[in-house]
Amino acid sequence: MPSEPLKRILVTGGAGYIGSHVIHVLQQTRRFKIIAIDNYHNSPPAVYDRLTKIARDALPADATEQDKDSTEIDTYKVDLINAEEVRAVFEKYGKGGIWGVIHIAALKSVGESTQIPITYYHNNVAATIFLLEIMSDFECTRFLYSSSATVYGTPPHIPIPESTRLHADSPYGRSKVMSEFMLEDLCHAEPSRWRAISLRYFNPAGAHPSGFIGEDPQGRPGNLLPLLAQIAGGRIKDPEVKVFGNDYPTPDGTCVRDYLHVMDLAKGHLIALDALAPESKVFDNCPDEARYKAYNLGSGRGFSVLQMIEAMRKVSGFDFKYSIIGRRRGDVPDLTADPTLAEKELGFKTEYDLETMCRDLWNWQAKNPQGYDTQESQVAPLRLQQSQLSFKPLSIQSLNMTHDYVGDGFWIRVGSKVHTAMYVSVTRTDHNAGTSQWHAQGKSGVTWHHLTGNFSDSHYARGGWELVVIKDVNNTRRKGWYLQPHGKSYYITFNGWDDVKLEAARKA
Repeated sequence: MPSEPLKRILVTGGAGYIGSHVIHVLQQTRRFKIIAIDNYHNSPPAVYDRLTKIARDALPADATEQDKDSTEIDTYKVDLINAEEVRAVFEKYGKGGIWGVIHIAALKSVGESTQIPITYYHNNVAATIFLLEIMSDFECTRFLYSSSATVYGTPPHIPIPESTRLHADSPYGRSKVMSEFMLEDLCHAEPSRWRAISLRYFNPAGAHPSGFIGEDPQGRPGNLLPLLAQIAGGRIKDPEVKVFGNDYPTPDGTCVRDYLHVMDLAKGHLIALDALAPESKVFDNCPDEARYKAYNLGSGRGFSVLQMIEAMRKVSGFDFKYSIIGRRRGDVPDLTADPTLAEKELGFKTEYDLETMCRDLWNWQAKNPQGYDTQESQVAPLRLQQSQLSFKPLSIQSLNMTHDYVGDGFWIRVGSKVHTAMYVSVTRTDHNAGTSQWHAQGKSGVTWHHLTGNFSDSHYARGGWELVVIKDVNNTRRKGWYLQPHGKSYYITFNGWDDVKLEAARKA
C-alpha cells in the first residue's frame, strides 16, 4: 500500500530555538514536508543545514524518495509584519496546499516588552492577525499557537491549571493573551472551518542531546539558562549574574519557574498538531461548536533562580558569581504548571529531568562556543564506521551510529582519571537511556552479555569499565548493555570525563 503524501506544515520562527527543535521532531516522523519562515532577527539560517543532516542520517537504508523529501526544508526569509511577503509564500503552494501552521515566531522578553510595548504588540499581535487573514484566504485553517505561561500573570493558585483567569503582568504576556482571545473568537465565528490549539509554554531549556542544535540568542541572553551556559563557556565576558529580587514568597526568595526540556516541548507540538486532524477526538468535549483548546506544556515541578544556578554549576563545574538586585517589572513569584489536562487529553508527559536538561544545554554550549558560528567540524557527531570495529580505543566525546552492524554492542571506560559516576545520554524513539555507575570490581575480559530479565549493574560490572544501559520501553523489565541501530540513529554523549574511550564489544 502506498504511503500517504507528506502534509505541508508551515512553521513560523523555524530557525529559532523552539522552531528548530519542533522541525526536528516533525522530520523524524517522515510524515511532513516542512516550510519554514523566519526573519533571522534572533536566529541564523545555518540551523537548517544541521537539521537536514540530522534527518538524513536517521533515514533507513531502504528510505523512499518521499522519506528523503521529508528531510528537506523549504526555507524563506520572511518578516511576518510584512503581509505581502507572507502571502507570497502561501501563493507558491496554492489554496489548500498547506495543511496547517505552527506559529512560533514572536518577540519574547518580559523585561524588554516593558520598554518597547508597541513593538511587542505590533510583532506579536498584528503579525498574527495578518497570518490568520492570509491562512483564511488560502483555505489553511489548522492553527497551532505558541503561547506562554505569562498569560496567567500572578496566579491565585500553584500549580496553575488552564482554567486560571488570564491576567498577564507584562506587555509580552498581554500580547499572548490578546492572540489567544483572537483565536478563540475566530473559532467561535467559523466553527466549521477553524481548528486551533494554544500551547502555553512554561520554561523550555536544554538542547538536542547530540549538541548539534540548540539555543543561540544574539547578544546577551535574556533567559537564565542560556545566560549561565554562555558565562560558563566564556562567550560572555561579564560573568556576574544579576538575580532580580530575593524577597518573593518562595522557599529561597527568588522567582520559581517550571522548566521542561526543549525536546519534551517539541514532542508536545507534534502531539498537538496531530490533534488538529479531522479524526481527532480532542474537541469532542468542547462546550459548544467552537474547536479551540488551550493546554499547559510544563513539567509540574518548579525550581528557583538559585536552584538553577546550582544545577548549572554541577554540570559545568563553573563557579557562578551573582548579585541580588531589585525586582524586575513584569516578573511574578511562581509559575509552575498543572500539566494534568495535557496529559489526559493529549497524552503529553515530560520525560527529561532537570539534570539532563542542564547537561544537554552545557553539551551544546561546550561544542558550540560561538553558537552556530562555530565551525561544523568541531560539533558534528562522530560516526562509528564498520572499519573502526577493532578493539583499539576511540577517544570521543559524542557518537552518531547509523550502521546496522557495530559489533552488536560496546563498552566504555575512563581514561587516566576515575570518576564516581558517569552520565550517558542516548536518544532514539523506542528506547530510553539509563544512568550507570562506576564499579571498582567486576568481571575481566571483553565479553558480550545478552539481555536478561534480572539485569543488575553489580553483576556484570568490570573494573574500570562501564556499559551503556538501554531500557526497552515496550518491556520495562528488559535491560541490557547493547546498541543495535538497524539503520536508526543514536546520539550518544559522554559527560563529566577527562578522557573517554570506546571499544566495540565481541558478541559471546
